[in-house]
Amino acid sequence: MLPKKHRVKRSHFNLIFNKGKTLHSNYFVLVIYKNSEISQVQAAVIASSKVGKATQRNRAKRLIREIIRLEISNIQNQIQIIIICKQSINNTNFNDLKKELISKLKEAGLYKK
Repeated sequence: MLPKKHRVKRSHFNLIFNKGKTLHSNYFVLVIYKNSEISQVQAAVIASSKVGKATQRNRAKRLIREIIRLEISNIQNQIQIIIICKQSINNTNFNDLKKELISKLKEAGLYKK
């Protein structure tokens, strides 16, 4: 689980969805919003029932959160990210998912390395 300071508050979800930039992947949809009011990266992961049963949804969220936790120091600050999992996330492994997420962050210009 991400530390509390790195979690998006529910009150910010509508703002991020309405004003954020959307990037699509085979495994997820990335919604990114640059917020100057925060000083660090904040992230949230959504996995609806379309992803699968509870165990599949929880696995998908765990994988994404772990990637964010490992790469948080390489992501530009003052960013809020919402990651919406797609059903195809169940057919992938950790390394492929990590490569895809990093490539989407680079595409958005948010990855420091």
